[in-house]
Amino acid sequence: MQTVIHEQGYKHLHPIFMDFELLYYELSNNDAKERLIGNQFDHSMKVFEEIFNEYGECHRELQYTDRDYPQITDKRKKKTVIIGFSGGKDSTATAVYYMRKGFDVYLYHVHGLNKFFPQELQSAKEVADALGLPLIIENVTLSGKSLYPDHPLKNIIIANMALQWSLNHGLGTRIAMGNYYTAKLDDVEFITAGDDAKEMWKAYKSVICKYIPNVKVETPLENLQATMAMFEGELFLLEKAQSCVMTYRFKAKHRERIQKTYGIQLMPNRCGCCWKCAVEYMYYADKGILRYDKDYYLHCIEVLMHTIWKETGYFPHSLEYVWDVYLFYPMEKSKAYEELKDAFIYARKIKIAH
Repeated sequence: MQTVIHEQGYKHLHPIFMDFELLYYELSNNDAKERLIGNQFDHSMKVFEEIFNEYGECHRELQYTDRDYPQITDKRKKKTVIIGFSGGKDSTATAVYYMRKGFDVYLYHVHGLNKFFPQELQSAKEVADALGLPLIIENVTLSGKSLYPDHPLKNIIIANMALQWSLNHGLGTRIAMGNYYTAKLDDVEFITAGDDAKEMWKAYKSVICKYIPNVKVETPLENLQATMAMFEGELFLLEKAQSCVMTYRFKAKHRERIQKTYGIQLMPNRCGCCWKCAVEYMYYADKGILRYDKDYYLHCIEVLMHTIWKETGYFPHSLEYVWDVYLFYPMEKSKAYEELKDAFIYARKIKIAH
């Protein structure tokens, strides 16, 4: 079972913040034989147990009561926002979104919670420096093992810590995350992306607002298109932000192989062979922001075809279907459209008709 251990001297401002971290522990493993906590959870936490039992693999029966916790009131700074910040493309786009709206933006990074992507801290520092924004780094360690490769409450815990930090520093109760507000649990893999879904954020707000009524937890990006659009004209940020979804994020050997094979120059932190890298290149090449290379562009389409096959078990039946799944603009706007309009999929490759 996995617990969050803070740096020495870290204190929780309110019991509800500690309860969320205990819930992280309690829901981390369905084989738990001993309980870390003897107390019951607040009754409003039950919504998380229901989500885990419906979508996850952790069927627990927790005990609940109505907690008599005090409420926290604050004088919110209307134009201040604390962003749960990874240094990735989506959280960077979220920071740009609020900067353009005139907010005072603080970037809050929890180091040690996301073991999936160990390069996050360096990327967070580089992006914060490029944006000229303050970066708050909170160090934690994880003790024990979890059933989940990337705990479904991870982003909830980051938001929880960001809110507590903001209250402690008199900066109000508006926090934001680089998730898509359209993402649903039915559309994501629960064991790695449950905390990206709107059901999880709705559940978090339903609990936290019981004790801190003015909390605003915002996910302003609608989808990948919203993220991509934020970087048009901001290419220097793309070169700093993380993007890859290879195991443990970026690996230089993949980048070197792609560059050698296709004779192109990829941005830093891009493997060039995962679906995120593929979508990014195709979008910005079609926009004229990155140099268009036909051979690499076709390779990117094949990456998306193989990703569909790996995730669904079915190979895409047409190139239009690939566009419907991964791209958010018509296939007709592709720089390769004249070649692709009569092309077909053959032996898991694109066959250009002549």
